[in-house]
Amino acid sequence: MSEGAEVWLVRHARTEANAAGIWQGRTESGVDAVGEGQIAALAARLAREQFDLILSSPLQRARQTAKVFGDPIIEADLVEIDLGRWDGLTTAELIDSHRPDLEAFARGEEVPLGGSGETPQQITMRIESIVDRIFERLSPGQRAVVVTHGGVLDAVTQRSFGRDASGRRIGGLTDNTGITRLIRRFGSNRLVTFNDTGHLGPRPAALSAALARDRAGMVLVRHGQTRANVERRWQGHSDWGLDAVGRRQVRALAEWYGRPDRVVTSPLGRALETARGLGSDPEVIDGLVELGFGEWEGLTVEEVRSSHSTLFDRIFVDGQDLARGVTGESWAQLTARFRAAIDSINPGRGMLTAVVTHGAAIRSYLADLSGAGWAAAGRWETPANSSVTHLVLSERGPLIVDYSSAIHLEGLEGVSADLESPQPESTKLGSDELRSGKLRSGKLRSGKLSSTKVSTGEHPGHEPGKGEG
Repeated sequence: MSEGAEVWLVRHARTEANAAGIWQGRTESGVDAVGEGQIAALAARLAREQFDLILSSPLQRARQTAKVFGDPIIEADLVEIDLGRWDGLTTAELIDSHRPDLEAFARGEEVPLGGSGETPQQITMRIESIVDRIFERLSPGQRAVVVTHGGVLDAVTQRSFGRDASGRRIGGLTDNTGITRLIRRFGSNRLVTFNDTGHLGPRPAALSAALARDRAGMVLVRHGQTRANVERRWQGHSDWGLDAVGRRQVRALAEWYGRPDRVVTSPLGRALETARGLGSDPEVIDGLVELGFGEWEGLTVEEVRSSHSTLFDRIFVDGQDLARGVTGESWAQLTARFRAAIDSINPGRGMLTAVVTHGAAIRSYLADLSGAGWAAAGRWETPANSSVTHLVLSERGPLIVDYSSAIHLEGLEGVSADLESPQPESTKLGSDELRSGKLRSGKLRSGKLSSTKVSTGEHPGHEPGKGEG
């Protein structure tokens, strides 16, 4: 009964072993001077946040970081993964003496780490179990903060990201003190943010390192808030401009983030206005527009249910990927169009390109990278208005460095980082509910829908929600 509950997962601060490139596993290593600074930055950022439950791994580096939040409860299953004989070695030493096993692990094969450690399946089962148990301890709307380790967080996030068709992982690793937020939606845990290190600066470490090595970087920026977002209307291709709050969001974003090397944008007014806040002369690419909702554009979920109940049910109950609003686009059409637009950008090496676009478009791209398409779209909450999502680009393909980072919204008067186009709670069902057919024409088979509680989330069937656009 933890619907709407959140679990904030925080990786411990940097240790001496992290700095030396040593695989720690369960070996103890104290937080170094840089880690102390990270803890101070994390404390300053989250000083106003309140949590109903504080948990920590038993290892020293996690307990030291968790003091930011108060007195943590020590949970044994949050301990770092068992690396076996790899524990205490550097990456160079691992490659030199354990290359075959390391390569098998990188491919996702079911082998014990370091010969005697946990297998990937054992890691996954342990971490999924503890995350579910944490959610079970929370009441609806409550929040827990959990301080743990990189390997633990990787097991959590890879469930959302997965791998592409070649077996390549598409999600990066979590940085020290990076924040990853999960929310419970109808029995499913969805990613709200991933590796948010905004308290350490606007550019995540992996991105900065990649740019320094002359690789290309990309930041996906969702437009600022519009009146349609607040009124919970599907915008699609309709040309809504930013409201007063949205303009404040964009000014805060520009002040925090600075200017990227290049800015490209959707031609829709809400995106174009956001893009101009980041660069004086953004390039317009038509293919970056939002999912087309056809006859549903400008309508609320309730109005769509009333006027198009059969089509609504086929998409959001039966899970069919059909054209939205009769004359709009399917998710597959959006994915193909948006991917082609991204591929046409050709970002320069060593340069950071900002792509200002829309919530469903961003999620379609991430789902496409995972190779699962529409079936994977419900793994992520819609990114916050004016949030940033970074990718590092290489010959092998894009790597997702973070998702929906929006520290510039925290403490901004009149703005909530979580109020980025709310929609009624009763319209957001997860894939399990869709497959079982519990929602049909606005009624649960067991009775009436729940009351319209304003919350962040998505449409049933992974659809972009909250007055999407």
